Amino acid sequence: MSTQPETLLDVVDELTRPKFEQVAQLNDGKWLVRNVQVPALLELMRDAVTPSGEGNGGSGASKSTRAPVDLEALFEYAKMTSTAAGWAHGAGVRPTREPATDLRAWYSATLGDNTRADDWYRRHITGWVVIIRNKLVPPKSFEAKYPCPVCGTQAWGDQFNGGGSWPIEVRYRLDDDERMRDEVARCRFPACGVVWYGHDAVVELAEEATEKYGITAS
Repeated sequence: MSTQPETLLDVVDELTRPKFEQVAQLNDGKWLVRNVQVPALLELMRDAVTPSGEGNGGSGASKSTRAPVDLEALFEYAKMTSTAAGWAHGAGVRPTREPATDLRAWYSATLGDNTRADDWYRRHITGWVVIIRNKLVPPKSFEAKYPCPVCGTQAWGDQFNGGGSWPIEVRYRLDDDERMRDEVARCRFPACGVVWYGHDAVVELAEEATEKYGITAS
């Protein structure tokens, strides 16, 4: 069954709005289905990078018992926070440094702006969705068996990270219908490192590689 492509509002909602999921619970031999609210992705990311106890002034746990912080995730969240604040400021809205609030304020403030590049913003924000989901639930992956169409290399690696024959790695997860989603491709050649976020970008990558090299991913 075909689905409509995501709009800019769809991906903004994906980051900033909570969702409701139906959860089955066994009670006295009968399955009861309850609606459970799942926090928005930006809220989940904030909680994932906030050290234990920080939310209540640092009194919740001693330093020795706090979970280690994922510095890469913290860096990514900081970039999202800074970018959303910058967009809000540019749209004439006072930033709050809460990315979900700033992102929605920016979107509302620019609704009447005919010059807003919705497709660019949609792809950029889709990258945030992919980053957060990949942090929360590690994805599956495979190697695309063609050279990187940007740098042209056919292999990758260094003394620290090992290497392999094909530089492009595609990561994804499967939805309930076993369809790929949250795709992201990355060139692992250290001097390149180009990233393609989202289904559309990964499809365009495959099409470009097919046209340029005459081969398809497998």
